Amino acid sequence: MASRLLLCSLTIGSMSSIGANIRRLFGPLEPAVSELYRRCFVDLDEFGRVIKSWVPDAGRILEVGCGEGSMTERLVHHYPNATILSIDISPRLGRLYKGPRDQVTFQRRAVQDVVAETPNHFDMVVLADVLHHVQPEIRPEFFRSLEAGLQPGGHLIFKDWERSISLQHAACFFIERYIT
Repeated sequence: MASRLLLCSLTIGSMSSIGANIRRLFGPLEPAVSELYRRCFVDLDEFGRVIKSWVPDAGRILEVGCGEGSMTERLVHHYPNATILSIDISPRLGRLYKGPRDQVTFQRRAVQDVVAETPNHFDMVVLADVLHHVQPEIRPEFFRSLEAGLQPGGHLIFKDWERSISLQHAACFFIERYIT
């Protein structure tokens, strides 16, 4: 059952290497290009400020779907005294993270495995642009796992992009699914 809840971005198979190959072409400019691309769609700095305004203090944070570490950097900035566990099913997790390492742990794990080991542990769980990767039929179970990881009074914070019928959405979906 646990494998059913894995984020579906890895089910693409051989297509998943296209993004890695394209991004490698940028060499040392990859972090800047990635940030520029992301800013076309979302301002993670602003999202970090909004999270901090909603949850002024958090000691233990679980970031689900951390990717290469962009949101993790913002969380560390806003919660410098927190312990942050950043998880993803991608083998490239945390690869572009440039912040301090003493308070952050990157692990390639599914959320239900983390929660099974540490139920009711986290003050805050954060998902940034993850939910659209979770198949709609398993979202209720996915959210139950997230809730099980929160301590009483904990906070679940998530943002995702809204699907629309537009050329921009189609391009974003293609890039998100097959390149990044």
